[in-house]
Amino acid sequence: MPDLRKRFEAFIRTLDGFESVDALLKDRDPDGKKRADYLLWDRTIIVEQKVLEIDPHDKAQDFVDDLMDQGRVVVYGRVPIEHVFSKLPDRETLRRQLHYKLTNRIDAIFSGADKQTRDTREIFSIPDAGGVLVILNENAVTLSPETIGHKIAQMFGKTNADGSVRYPHNTVAIWISEIHEMAVNHPTTFYPIISMLGPNWRDNLRVEYFANDLARCWAAFNGVPFVQASELPQEGFRPTKA
Repeated sequence: MPDLRKRFEAFIRTLDGFESVDALLKDRDPDGKKRADYLLWDRTIIVEQKVLEIDPHDKAQDFVDDLMDQGRVVVYGRVPIEHVFSKLPDRETLRRQLHYKLTNRIDAIFSGADKQTRDTREIFSIPDAGGVLVILNENAVTLSPETIGHKIAQMFGKTNADGSVRYPHNTVAIWISEIHEMAVNHPTTFYPIISMLGPNWRDNLRVEYFANDLARCWAAFNGVPFVQASELPQEGFRPTKA
């Protein structure tokens, strides 16, 4: 089966109104402007695609190694990270610090994608187009769907000093991973697609319809059934590769 990036790039070309922003801007580069990847639905949707290619597992090991160097923990062999934290009085602070270290690539993704969608609206004079961030997880096994769902919620909740939304230009983030499967008692393997709406989603309801349509079309493109998570007896997620 082709890798996730190649398959998604083939898939998105099948959606209504597909246009490649790079192709549209060939031989001209708007000065000082960033650009998203795709326009869809008669330019009412802007999509920026990002890919996670590196697993941050080493960051977790480095974090534990630092605790060992400080004499705070003694670890032999492979043990769950919760076991490492369990006896430490500041375990909640340590959990937050590790979570940030493992997910700080998502901070950079949100910041960059926000500018790309903003500038794409200006380049094509489509101020009402909805912004969609798609993150493809190719290799980051350490970042479970639960971890990513929590991180995306954090990113959408970030504000500036004046209380305004820090990343307002993408209204929905869609996470696609095939290195985690839903742990269910079913002969079919189900992979998660997480769609999360930002705080300004009511300003552009079209993005919610788009996110739902993309999930259904993605399943059809891959020849697998589309099932809402609520319809399955879910026991969490498990990695499909180490």
